[in-house]
Amino acid sequence: TDLYKSDFKNKVEPSLEFGSQIGNSYCGSLYIGLHSLVSGQKSNQIKVGDRIGLFSYGSGLAASLFSVKVEKDLADFREKSKVRERLQARTKVGGKQFEEVLVEREKNHSRAGYEVKEEDVRKTGELWDGAYYLKNVDGLYRR
Repeated sequence: TDLYKSDFKNKVEPSLEFGSQIGNSYCGSLYIGLHSLVSGQKSNQIKVGDRIGLFSYGSGLAASLFSVKVEKDLADFREKSKVRERLQARTKVGGKQFEEVLVEREKNHSRAGYEVKEEDVRKTGELWDGAYYLKNVDGLYRR
């Protein structure tokens, strides 16, 4: 009905921006949606003391419904996260190159003894300062 369309547009749609650009990140999707909400055009409407409802379900086995309380102003968070800028700065690659990257990732990221040197990663220019990346997998397959 029109009532639900209006609620969806105002309450849910603002949380979909980043997820629609990133794709399925499984359990991370909930927090990508939260990030979209607090970084979006209507985020200035979110005030200290507000509660934000979060709902997630996984493959029909379990679901979670909880809320988070906004404890401080979100302006600093929005300014520092720069997700929108990072998404816009992504490098587009063709299907063949993407497939090669996936094969390389599969070959190395599950291999015991895999290690990446930070200077090698920085040379590529593909990571921003403060980015997380897989540095190593030890002999017991711990990351």
